[in-house]
Amino acid sequence: MDNDIGFVATAITAWHLIGIKSYLLKLREEYNCKPIRGILFIDEHPKNGYLIKKETLNFPNGIVCECIYGAGTDTIISTLSKEKLNTEFIVISPCFADIILCKKIKDKFNVKPKAIIIDEGVGCYDISMLRWAKSVYIDTHEVKAVIHFVIRQTVQNFIRRLYKIPVESFTLYTGKYGAMNENLSAINYYKEYMESQDGDVIPVQKEKYGIIFTNPLEEEGNLSSDDLRIIYSNIVSTVEGCGYSIYFRLHPRETLKDKYDGFDILNANSPSSENLVFRLEPRPSFVIGAHTTSLVTSKIFYNIPAFTIGEILKPYCKTKYCIDLIDKYNANFSRTVNVIKSYSDLEKELETLKEIVK
Repeated sequence: MDNDIGFVATAITAWHLIGIKSYLLKLREEYNCKPIRGILFIDEHPKNGYLIKKETLNFPNGIVCECIYGAGTDTIISTLSKEKLNTEFIVISPCFADIILCKKIKDKFNVKPKAIIIDEGVGCYDISMLRWAKSVYIDTHEVKAVIHFVIRQTVQNFIRRLYKIPVESFTLYTGKYGAMNENLSAINYYKEYMESQDGDVIPVQKEKYGIIFTNPLEEEGNLSSDDLRIIYSNIVSTVEGCGYSIYFRLHPRETLKDKYDGFDILNANSPSSENLVFRLEPRPSFVIGAHTTSLVTSKIFYNIPAFTIGEILKPYCKTKYCIDLIDKYNANFSRTVNVIKSYSDLEKELETLKEIVK
């Protein structure tokens, strides 16, 4: 690839960045460790601004990547116009193949683009058209958002076939709703990337402990602060009653934190929960959460038992959307994550875990 630009990538979250770096390990292997150049465009989260920190923008050996804050198709094309592109060109994006960008690159630069889809997180496997429509057309009425989304996807599918743009899925899971299969090839590259990271070991004072990975449930209007406080208090009591300590790892988009007063918070300086778990010494005996990607990755990366408490949350959910999200999470990942329906269920699982450890 010499000094030509070989890829362009877009990202919003730290998890997207991990996916991009993991895919680049695969690309480097395919090019027999030859140097690879590319450009990463970092976009803002629609509600929380820029989530990717500059200090995390280091890339694996042999990969030279310029990082630019501010995305958008026109910005990307304008930036690429100043460079020489490799004939075999890679376009990396989370959740969806960026077919429109591939088309514009092919038209303007006469190269052969290939679209790579990296993992968005558990949201990538939610088949709700309304959810995706609202995520793309944020301030649009639901009906209009769905119409725009359907048109957008139809146009992209037509362009993909017309221009014969190849698409590769580099997500952790493949398959259809309710029948997801682990994508072992992608998982292995994600694990390879995590294990290659520099970073001090994070010592934990407790030998037997678990982590609760939270979601921004209150911020999104799905549960009240009071209800979450009661639920988390009951979870903590159950865990401690089984002889374990428990830490909370707060979601990066949580801003309403009073409900966690008095709980032990794991605020280690780590850009992602996946990186955090890798660095902990000792690692947790188990992890708990609602519908977070961190439960899935803790299990498939590190074989840590994972428990979802979504069924416990459901009676308190203030929106149908929240209930649907829990149901879809359970349908997709129940083969990876244990579904807990009550506090007594959790107690039984933890007691069983203690026996296995013995």
